[in-house]
Amino acid sequence: MVKFLAMVWLGLAALTAAAELVPRPQRLTELPGEPVVLRQMDGVVLQDVSPQWVEMAAREVELALGWQLQWDRPQGPVRVRLDEAMAPEAYRLKIAGGAVELTGGTAGIYHGWHTLVQLLRDAPYDFRDDSISLSGVEIDDFPSVARRGMIWQWCYLVPEDDYLLATVEAMARLKYNIIMPEFGPHFPEQAYRKLLRHAKLYHLTVIPCVNSLAHGDRGWNWPVRLEDGLDLGAAENYRCLADGVEKFRQLFASEGMPLEYFNFGMDEASKCMLANQEKYGRPAGELYLEHLQKVLALCREKSLKPLIYHDMIIGREDAFFGGDQAYDAKTGIHRVRDRIPKEFSIIYWNYDHEEHYASAFGLAAEGFTVWQMSWGAESALDHARQAGQLADAVIGSCWMETAFFDREEPGGNSVVRTPWVQRTLAATAAACWNNADDLTSGDQSLVWNEAIWRRPAPKAGVFLSPDHCDMPAAARQLAGRICEQFGLPGENAVVLGAFAETADNLKQLRPPLTLQRDGRDLRRIDLIDQPAEDGKLCLFTRAFGPSTGTGPAGYELVVRHGVVSGKNYPGYGDAPIPAYGFVLSGSGAAGEVLAPIEPPAALTVRDADSRLLGAPESVAGPMTAVYPVHRLLDGVEVRHFTLRDRPLFREPMVTVALEYEDGSRAEFPLVYGCDVASWLDPVLFYRRRPGLQKFPACWQGRYGNSEVIYGWRQQNPHPERQVAAVSFRLADAAGDVGYVIQSLQIFPSGD
Repeated sequence: MVKFLAMVWLGLAALTAAAELVPRPQRLTELPGEPVVLRQMDGVVLQDVSPQWVEMAAREVELALGWQLQWDRPQGPVRVRLDEAMAPEAYRLKIAGGAVELTGGTAGIYHGWHTLVQLLRDAPYDFRDDSISLSGVEIDDFPSVARRGMIWQWCYLVPEDDYLLATVEAMARLKYNIIMPEFGPHFPEQAYRKLLRHAKLYHLTVIPCVNSLAHGDRGWNWPVRLEDGLDLGAAENYRCLADGVEKFRQLFASEGMPLEYFNFGMDEASKCMLANQEKYGRPAGELYLEHLQKVLALCREKSLKPLIYHDMIIGREDAFFGGDQAYDAKTGIHRVRDRIPKEFSIIYWNYDHEEHYASAFGLAAEGFTVWQMSWGAESALDHARQAGQLADAVIGSCWMETAFFDREEPGGNSVVRTPWVQRTLAATAAACWNNADDLTSGDQSLVWNEAIWRRPAPKAGVFLSPDHCDMPAAARQLAGRICEQFGLPGENAVVLGAFAETADNLKQLRPPLTLQRDGRDLRRIDLIDQPAEDGKLCLFTRAFGPSTGTGPAGYELVVRHGVVSGKNYPGYGDAPIPAYGFVLSGSGAAGEVLAPIEPPAALTVRDADSRLLGAPESVAGPMTAVYPVHRLLDGVEVRHFTLRDRPLFREPMVTVALEYEDGSRAEFPLVYGCDVASWLDPVLFYRRRPGLQKFPACWQGRYGNSEVIYGWRQQNPHPERQVAAVSFRLADAAGDVGYVIQSLQIFPSGD
């Protein structure tokens, strides 16, 4: 995985391109010789490239580097050529001999540019002349799987525009080529138009998904409902369906977006079909076939190819049934499957971590075109590797609403605490592009964060030192050591509040360990930092890895500083392990112990000598820091982090204030998980407000073992007022996490 841009700004050496590009190219050769040096405003020579591509490419360079280039120049170090003789998604990128040459098919030049931007973002940056040095490399690349997509299930919330568009950009950077949005009936047309325009800019195809049988709460607004879907005998419902499809057709046409496929859903419809069977006194299979014929007639009229889910058309008595999680056990529709027109492509979905593909291959053997849909990381990897034997299409699935902490602050808690979201997105992208990649399920927890997190352009300012700040020597030394790991100066770092010097004292404890709540023993812990086993209570620390690697069978509790900060219910698993804390995991009888415990319950682990896990000694530091200024400012930039993580997100952390010479002040309260977080537990900060940018200032490591220093850049709301000082006051309830100010940079007015 690529490191973040700020490391480029700091001039840190890049890791090898072969190890860091995501998705990993099919063929990459590092070339000897002098690096190719690029500078802002260099010329780009174009051949047969569309204005749309130029708009995308310019946008990506500006977002990643803060740079502008000169496009369509007669000469320059960057040359881009469309070669329609190449496979549409293939590209060749060569960096050697003082030039960057990109040649690709119609989609390949998009993919190749995203690869180049990753390399630029990861290359050494020289502030002396604003140049980037690219090591020699030759890449020949193309996807293993032809259709690589993600279904967005945003059925109950309407995402804000910038989050929606940033998600499009992130998918393009991960080299997806399909977005399948499943939006609820409330989704505004203007937002859909923005999605189509941005997807078109980034050369992504959009396939609409609207449930057209059950799931009436997030499908069409059926005039006549029955059970959880539609009344199959009501003609009004089919007029509604025709009007809805026609509206989509016109919408796509007006935005210049091709509309070839339409996903009609039709999954999990047993209740709806049984209700129709009872009402009309006819077998559910016959009613289902009639419904399909009406849908197919509509698709033929509108020149569309229909997609439907698989679960309603297979049953246990099928010869190829392989123990699949999703099947219809009640209606008997699978008995009429031989009469389903093969014009329907079948989306095989299975959210079990232990995949059974017999049904998918059985449907393909019967002549159906099969698309695959994955959920968790393990299934995404398996699906991608199986896809080449089927119809060469994999669509990941994700409830995008889980990416919201709340309506005011998307990001933060949920993406970080929901690893199956991250890993489905990452694993589907990586394995579908190059299914020879040796990616494992524990390797991709931060791919999504790195693709979507934006950074501001580097800006030179003035670094300040604080007034006398009486910090313990241990605090200064620890902060300095961390800053040095990032290649940053640590002599002026300030640590506010108390902090613990050690992560935990697990190695000092003597088994057996016992889980306690309110001083009462709950159960003995069976396994410590070992792979989970059914029926056993397992304790995981970061020594085991970034996440537990468990399946979806049981419960998991994430414990930070003795407080339950997160909970995984059955169906999820693989909880992230905090750097300063632990995870309790259990299924069966052990899961029954964890099931009733909810955040923010207090839990402790006691050893044979009654010592407690996670009780290191703390060192106390000051609660405030003041940086004298005495000048007019455009804004400030703080690079900061916490030494430990907080038990809960959205808690007050520190208040930053611009104190003006006239006695007034502008205050900016920062909260944990949305403005700053632990350097060892990276958090996705999404929200951008006018005058405020939050971003990773420095990033190192890869996948789940990453470390970060955060950036917070704020415009001065009163640039006409003289600023006397910038102050920091730690919240009274900030706890023993240790808030570190690595640096404060000011941007004087007029500079």
